[in-house]
Amino acid sequence: MRDDEVLRQLAEQIARGAFTVASVHEPAPDLAVPTLGALLEGSAEQSPLPVPAALTHFIEVRVVLASGEGVGSVALEVVLPTEEVQRATTDGEGMARLDAIPAGTCVVRCTWSNPSRAETLAFVGLKSGSGAAGDEAHGAAAGQAAPPLRPKTPEDEGEAQKPSGKYVVSQVERRKVGTGDTLASLAESVGITWKELAKFNFGTDDPKKINAALRRVVGCTKKTKDGKNYRFDDTDDPGIVLLPSPFELKGLSTGTQHTIVVNKVELTKKRPARWTFSM
Repeated sequence: MRDDEVLRQLAEQIARGAFTVASVHEPAPDLAVPTLGALLEGSAEQSPLPVPAALTHFIEVRVVLASGEGVGSVALEVVLPTEEVQRATTDGEGMARLDAIPAGTCVVRCTWSNPSRAETLAFVGLKSGSGAAGDEAHGAAAGQAAPPLRPKTPEDEGEAQKPSGKYVVSQVERRKVGTGDTLASLAESVGITWKELAKFNFGTDDPKKINAALRRVVGCTKKTKDGKNYRFDDTDDPGIVLLPSPFELKGLSTGTQHTIVVNKVELTKKRPARWTFSM
């Protein structure tokens, strides 16, 4: 049927009283649904939702020997600007990189828990900048000649120490001992025990082996009152004990490369006596 025919029949039915027309008011819904027009009108007044900052920065940390050779398997911790801690290990070229991190400054450190001398790399200095071409900004030994690198020999104290495959960077002070110093007092100055200090320097905490190392490595010649043990004295030659302490660098900017210069840790051995012959 056409529309006009439907309307004509409906009008005839209403006229005969077959239908009743009434006004019906439906209750309003609990939650009013805004119309599209209302949404469009109010969009200009509503502030947009906050968008988190894009994590587009990176940081590169490279660990190299003073010779420029990269050092792999160095375990690092990086504290991000958000104070989140991420761990990284250097690859065969000495490089570790974190991507998708917030912009700002980071802290780079090593988890330090009684490492052996064979597992420790002594911090020398820091170079920062794209390509690590920046000037040295930090350095426990800035301006000082780095100790020479040499292969480990069987006669070295601590030969039993074996690298675990994970190296740590440490601040290592070459302390000249003096009269009144003890292993315990030196260890306390860097927050470790005398046994930890002895193991780091001599590879053992056995009193007899320590005593022998004090004579052969540190060059001690004076003994305690009971004559059983060597003691430190101002005249000891070379009189050097290594004091390790935790390593941490603050304020390293994201978006660049930071090169940590290190050296292997070697004891200063006692110089052999020179013999003079005369006729």
